[in-house]
Amino acid sequence: MNIQGEPAAVDADRPGAAHDADFVIVPFAQAHADGVRALFIAINRELAPAGMEEAFSAYVERAIGEEIGRIAAYFDPAAGNGFWVVMHDGAVIGMFGLERQSAEEVELRRMYLGQSFRGRGLADRMLQRAEAEAARLGYCRLVLSTAEIQGAAVSFYRRSGFREVRREIDTPASHKRVGGGLTVFFFEKDLTSPSGSRQRIVRWSDPVDLAAAGRTTNGRDFLETVLRGELPLPPICKLVDFSFEEFGDGRAVMVLQPGEAHYNPIGSVHGGIIATVLDSVMGCAVHTKLRAGLAYSTLEIKVNYLRPITSASGPMRAVGTVVHAGRRTAMAESTLADAAGKIYAQASTTCLIFPLSDAN
Repeated sequence: MNIQGEPAAVDADRPGAAHDADFVIVPFAQAHADGVRALFIAINRELAPAGMEEAFSAYVERAIGEEIGRIAAYFDPAAGNGFWVVMHDGAVIGMFGLERQSAEEVELRRMYLGQSFRGRGLADRMLQRAEAEAARLGYCRLVLSTAEIQGAAVSFYRRSGFREVRREIDTPASHKRVGGGLTVFFFEKDLTSPSGSRQRIVRWSDPVDLAAAGRTTNGRDFLETVLRGELPLPPICKLVDFSFEEFGDGRAVMVLQPGEAHYNPIGSVHGGIIATVLDSVMGCAVHTKLRAGLAYSTLEIKVNYLRPITSASGPMRAVGTVVHAGRRTAMAESTLADAAGKIYAQASTTCLIFPLSDAN
């Protein structure tokens, strides 16, 4: 399901545990329709958090009417789409689809695997088949989304070479979305890189437009508008791969996704990447204290590196807090910690505050 949280019911499979002869991946046929519907309903009952049962029930009904109940038409191969099922002893125990987004990009949809068949390496087989089919159809990029309640799926896609590109709060309900305010993770993977090589594609919006929008409002309102997705993230977020999470009065929180593209020659995240994120979170904390017409610039920054960071460290949460905000200068401090709260780096800064009219 998409909460937008699909592909949903995958887990950190152990490759090689499933025998090819026991599980067969085949293109969807109408004879599979009842099995696909039953699996879809079962997975969504499993996923529904307490208190969201009604929202999931409404989502299931809508999705069946608009998509699941008409797989052949919705995923029409003639339109560049496709749908496949995993068969075992004559029953549908898994499925996934590909939905065209553009000439270059296709979205991985409805990747579900029955609960009793997880942990056998089937999710890896399904994903490999999906990537192969996407490449066969001529696409160069595979995209997908999954929700915060599907932590195993998020981990699975990260270890499978997908890169997180953004997060959104899932509010409008549709045949693809449950709604309800869940955080949705969006991933993409390049399908054209030679085996063993790495490639990152960085896309950003016009920074001039973003800066212009920030000139007419106070700092906190401006940053919260970006956080809500009403304005694009600044290009540095796309380049370094960190995102906004929270803003308060004199407080900012950001999340870095450490990856191999950040590595120094000895195989850990470069100190400059860490300094950039900490400088950003402290600067934005200062920005939340500024009225419209004021700007800031870093005068100095000091960073203490406490532990090495690698792609295996997982998301790193940076928290910046203002400790002094004057008319001309402000001071802030920050930490960078993993999901367990272990601190990997800390920093302090002094920022110069000045009228935008003084800036070039």
